[in-house]
Amino acid sequence: MNFEHSEFLYLFILTSALGLILISLAILRRRSLPKRTGVTSLILRVLCLLSLIAGLLGPYLEEISQKASATLLLDISESMNEETASLLLAQVKNYQAAGIETKILPFSESTAPLSSLVPNPDFKKIRTAWSKLNIGQTNLEGSLDSINQTNLILISDGFETKGDSNLVITSLKEKAVKVYPLTPESNTAQEGSLSISKLYAPLIAPAEKSVDIRTTIENKTTADQSGMLEVMHGDKLLYKKIVNIPANSEKLIITQSNPSEDGIAEVEAKFTPVDPKLSSTSLTTYISGAERDKILLISGNDSDQRLLKQLLAGQKYKLETLSNPSSSSIIKNLNDYAIVILNNTAKSQLPTSLPKRVNEYVKQGGSFIMIGGNRSFGLGDYKDTPIEEALPVEMVPPQTTKKRLNVAVSLVMDKSRSMANNDKIIYAKEAAAAVINSLKNEDYIQVIGFDSSPFIVVKMEQLATNRSSALERVTRLFPAGRTNLLPALHEARRSFAKVNAGRKHLIVLTDGKIPTAGAYYSELIAQLRSGGVTVSTVMLGSETDTQELRDMATQGGGAFYQTTDARSLPKIFLDDIKVSTGERTLKEQSEYTVRRGPDGILSTSITAFPPLRGYVQAKRKPKSDLELVVYNNDKAEPLLVSWSYGKGKSIAFTSDANGRWSSYWASWPKFTNFWVDIIDSLVPQNKEQTENINFDLKRTVEKGNLKLDLAVYNENVSGAISAELRKPDGSVISVNFEQVAKGRYKASIADAIAGRYDLEAKIGNSKLNPVAFHLSGDLFGEKKGQGYNIPQLEKLASETGGMLNPPAAELLKEANRSITKTDLSSIFYILATILFLLEILKRELGLRLYKRAAIPS
Repeated sequence: MNFEHSEFLYLFILTSALGLILISLAILRRRSLPKRTGVTSLILRVLCLLSLIAGLLGPYLEEISQKASATLLLDISESMNEETASLLLAQVKNYQAAGIETKILPFSESTAPLSSLVPNPDFKKIRTAWSKLNIGQTNLEGSLDSINQTNLILISDGFETKGDSNLVITSLKEKAVKVYPLTPESNTAQEGSLSISKLYAPLIAPAEKSVDIRTTIENKTTADQSGMLEVMHGDKLLYKKIVNIPANSEKLIITQSNPSEDGIAEVEAKFTPVDPKLSSTSLTTYISGAERDKILLISGNDSDQRLLKQLLAGQKYKLETLSNPSSSSIIKNLNDYAIVILNNTAKSQLPTSLPKRVNEYVKQGGSFIMIGGNRSFGLGDYKDTPIEEALPVEMVPPQTTKKRLNVAVSLVMDKSRSMANNDKIIYAKEAAAAVINSLKNEDYIQVIGFDSSPFIVVKMEQLATNRSSALERVTRLFPAGRTNLLPALHEARRSFAKVNAGRKHLIVLTDGKIPTAGAYYSELIAQLRSGGVTVSTVMLGSETDTQELRDMATQGGGAFYQTTDARSLPKIFLDDIKVSTGERTLKEQSEYTVRRGPDGILSTSITAFPPLRGYVQAKRKPKSDLELVVYNNDKAEPLLVSWSYGKGKSIAFTSDANGRWSSYWASWPKFTNFWVDIIDSLVPQNKEQTENINFDLKRTVEKGNLKLDLAVYNENVSGAISAELRKPDGSVISVNFEQVAKGRYKASIADAIAGRYDLEAKIGNSKLNPVAFHLSGDLFGEKKGQGYNIPQLEKLASETGGMLNPPAAELLKEANRSITKTDLSSIFYILATILFLLEILKRELGLRLYKRAAIPS
């Protein structure tokens, strides 16, 4: 402990001694003291006085620490070799690991603000982020002049296009700034002797088509050389091979761009020589891929989207899919899409706001398709919704009368020991009985209980012969054993194979984790599906991971349910049977004939179609175009209906596209053509279309000005050009193109700098594809391949007291000593106050007791 005012220390010692004497005398001569005065009060008074004096001393605790810090001055100009700079940047991590706090100042022509250095810094990302500093120039003098911290780590090649770093050395010495340059182990002055000399790609690539990317490697040495060439387009690696280049020659490598890349994407070619004395080089350009129309496909589950996803993914569209959505699914701005497709998805699966958003989207010019299935149209609860309003058909609500195709149902129910808890087994038996009572005499029922092995409770038989016995046998289920589902599923599959029913459905109920069986479950579900069986799963409880059951239901074409209330099992079973067996609105039979509708076929060029096995009933609206119909007992009902709604268009297709009802269509050679025609017919009206205009843009730099030469090759395009150019510093300027000849326009932009430029332009009302280009630092004085200016870097280090490539211990010598003080005065003042109050309390109590004792009895 230390004291701010040690002059009070003598007073503290004197008071302590005097107080000790008084207390000792009081104890020895207690009888001579007034009766109201006690030793305790005297002690409290002395301690109170000592606490006050201790506070006056200004006591404090002192913590001394030493902390080293440094500033990293990082040259990001284009003369800096990216690979070498990255290696030097990695060395800074050693200083950070030694406890040296490091901040970074990127610089080129100007200097960025000081900021903290993130772990694992990436040189390329730093250069890209700060390209607005004009990476086509280097002003080392200006950057050094802004430094005030003692330790300066410098990563730079030492070459300057502006200023003179020698002029700032005196100022650095006056500020006690020590410069510590980092340099590569081997400095090669022949970097440019083996390098990429040219990288060419066209400005624009047609949608879904590749273009040539030409990389030229030049070998100026007198010996044959080789190295690794890597070509990237966006995030895709196009080429990675060893390339051999004879002495004093060039080699051209042609690669194909990524046809799936939309919008503007960077193309980078990097060449790394095998000879370690030769540095790697890289060049950058850009390709603008003509943007494809985006389609959003929302499907009830994975099996619903499988066929459409396959056929649309290979087309000219950019497909985004959402399978098995929920009310919490996030669906972004619909106006980003040319077409939205709702494929056999119930309204309950969608976010609450989506139906209204779809309606507004179509009104404003969007295109919408609804595809049928057992969860679509009226069966999906879309009656009287904004989606029905936007469609060319009226929904027919589900009705209670079941279709008369017979049904085979197998209930595979967990009867393991845990099912005894909370009456689970009782409600499971009630659910089985409810299913048995709901089915018709021509339907089949089977009940399998399973624990560690399957137990056939009710054999697969028609209810006309076994309903009573089935209800009685279900009551015999009792819980015992452990959980093993796989054998029970095998037993159900064998039973389904023996019956001839129009629909076959299996429900699995369990309350615990089923044993992991790898791909066996998936293989078995696939066998059930190929046999025409749909599979739903029910989880009773919330403590167990449900992914296995979810996957089984998705692959099985059924539904997944989860509940913690066993009493809800009968309703879940009945609801699932109701959906799976279909209702009057859902029409199924062996075949329905498809014919041309009364309004003619407008959305496809195909005129003949295979039969279908099912569809969902709907009614066409007035002013809609009924293009295709299905015949049910000589009655024509809507299959394909289209119309315009607001500024947009919508189509209803009442059968499915997952192969269940459309199995003949799925194997039909024209299945893909049909859906491509349907989608192509929905031309969005609210999108500003980029015209297919062929043009070229040449760029040169003259006396610091950027010269643009735009050549338009389309004969039928004319008018004034309006354009905006985003410069490397982030600013956006308008560009005034002057027409110098037919199809030829020129513009000049002052104060050009190195880096990336983005141009967006229109000719009249026709929009050109946005393009980007890169201006190299070579155009502004930056020269690659010079190596490092070691003499200049050594001069900066030696004259400021620094050194090249310093060890961490050298930087730690300049650690700053910091002292942290913790004041304790307030503690003693608080203690004095407490002691003072205690003494008053003691004195008052003593006085009252004295007065009470003085009153005669």
